[in-house]
Amino acid sequence: MMRLEKKYSGTIGFSIGLFTLIALTIGIRVVLGNEINIYNLATLAGFSAFTGISGFVLVNYRLKFSFLLYVTGLVIGFIVMYLDFVKDNTGWGDLIGLLSLFAWTIIGLGSGLLLQLGYYLYNKFKKN
Repeated sequence: MMRLEKKYSGTIGFSIGLFTLIALTIGIRVVLGNEINIYNLATLAGFSAFTGISGFVLVNYRLKFSFLLYVTGLVIGFIVMYLDFVKDNTGWGDLIGLLSLFAWTIIGLGSGLLLQLGYYLYNKFKKN
């Protein structure tokens, strides 16, 4: 099983946030070909800060299962987002792509926290 070190939590959180900001900017600017204005940049920075802080908290509290599912949900969300951007048949691909990214991120975080809670409760009641 992987070992999460508290001393790397800041670096991991910052890396996740920076990766999210860069991947979103590339997706919107390069793949979609849209201009990024100050409002878009603020939204992208806010979501990137959310992902970075979430990663930081999960690593800082050593929630292994939650962190793995969170990162998996984030990666799946980016893959689905890019696929929706590329196969935009109806004109709604940009909105659907971003919503799917948000949804997969929340699904990964929520399911990870539920799994971590189940693991904690299992270990707590197993000792009794």
